Amino acid sequence: MSGPRPLWLAGRPVTTADVRSLHSPYDGREVSRVCWADDTHLAAALDAAERVAPALAAMTALDRATILEAARAGLLARRDELVDLLVAEVGKPRTAGRIEVDRAADTLTDAAWAARSAPGTVEALDAYGSGRGRVGLVKRVPRGLVTAITPFNFPVNLVLHKLAPAIAAGCPVILKPAPDAPSPALVLAEIFAAAGLPEGALSVLPLDVAHAGALTADRRVKVLSFTGSAKVGWALKAAAVHATTLLELGGNAACYVAADANVDDAIPRLVVAVGSMLAIVNGAPVEVYPLAGIAVTVVGTTLFSLRLLRRYPSAWPPAREIPGLFRVGAPVALNDAALG
Repeated sequence: MSGPRPLWLAGRPVTTADVRSLHSPYDGREVSRVCWADDTHLAAALDAAERVAPALAAMTALDRATILEAARAGLLARRDELVDLLVAEVGKPRTAGRIEVDRAADTLTDAAWAARSAPGTVEALDAYGSGRGRVGLVKRVPRGLVTAITPFNFPVNLVLHKLAPAIAAGCPVILKPAPDAPSPALVLAEIFAAAGLPEGALSVLPLDVAHAGALTADRRVKVLSFTGSAKVGWALKAAAVHATTLLELGGNAACYVAADANVDDAIPRLVVAVGSMLAIVNGAPVEVYPLAGIAVTVVGTTLFSLRLLRRYPSAWPPAREIPGLFRVGAPVALNDAALG
């Protein structure tokens, strides 16, 4: 893309005067230029979503499933482009990027299946005499406007974890992508538009926090879906008292290596698991717990291998293909500072 990548407002690309440069977390070079939104764009997106909500709710299951299936085809057609963006903006190894995009295709497959599934149930009411000979029909209807906030580490699949279920249910969505890696979400917006999603149904707005208050405060928002830190998530839930709040909050990457483990097999697995995320662990320690008798070998050797991969990324992948890669060293915490 020669010029800055436009934001996506109510189904259309929009350029703005506020253009931000994004830099590779690996080597610091500029990799993207993206148009940034402000509170006026967010207000317009909320208005557009409110207008289109009745039409989306009236769409048939076939209509919604067809859009999701077409989006899957569009995603796979632009697979290499999305992988390139994951490498550039997130710092993912290309292999991990391909895995994420392929998983995202599966997310769309599941969403299309969900759109076609029966939207209601039949409940027996004869547990009491007054219900003898009667049944209850439960019909599920779209909840309404969804606002979504996603993190930087999986900006294709986690974005689709928000968008695909909302579209399957017939709900408009406004997404605030991670400011570190917004481009994949903007490409997904283009894909959904080409797949036939109605205008107004989707906005993707790179926003500063100062301009994002309406994502939670606006009473038209019926569902807030957030993936990120526990601190931010619980604060958003407290602010969005009028909305159903869906939170996916953090995690711990703990690994236990037993004393009788096959160390030659365990160390390459540790290096792959930790090394594949070197650029996106954001300095957080990776918790490795080798048990008595093998701590020096497991921690020290894994650390050596990760340092080598940081300095010589062409050595990837490390698992078993590179003779002489592993060495024994002193035990040390596997965090960003230790990796050097």
